[in-house]
Amino acid sequence: MFVHGKFRSSATSIVQAAESMQSGVEGGCSSTKTESAVGKIERSLRSLLGKVAKHSDFEDAQLFLFFKENLPDLEGQIRDLEADHSETNLGNDALDRIRNLRSAPTTAGAVSGGADVASAQAVVVALKAYAESLEIHLEREERVLVPRWLNLSAEMYAKYRTYLVGKYRLVY
Repeated sequence: MFVHGKFRSSATSIVQAAESMQSGVEGGCSSTKTESAVGKIERSLRSLLGKVAKHSDFEDAQLFLFFKENLPDLEGQIRDLEADHSETNLGNDALDRIRNLRSAPTTAGAVSGGADVASAQAVVVALKAYAESLEIHLEREERVLVPRWLNLSAEMYAKYRTYLVGKYRLVY
């Protein structure tokens, strides 16, 4: 799915940027460069989290509702996917780690501006955990729903379309 691919690509790019930032912190990169990199990582993560949240809202209110009401054999799996959507702690944890990095006091071995190595490492670990959880969720959606979605009969697809609202009627 196109949108899932975009989410994966964004998550990978954010992790790579964080790893690069971590290397810079470890190498004594200037606080100005570090702050710039951290700001870009934070903006990218906030953007991704916002897009994932909107996509999840669509799935919960329209896509999952259709499947629950019309394909009851998927109800348990849909509940699991909905639970994933309500679990946003890993993305928020990564944002917290970024804030901690920005406010970390300068300690022995830290670069000027407060970007210490341990805080930079914590950002990378948190972002990798978020990216991994996102990947697991996307794979589960693709395994559980996509085959059924793509193989709806013409009658069921017409019924599915009645669940769509707004821009999603144009896309799906």
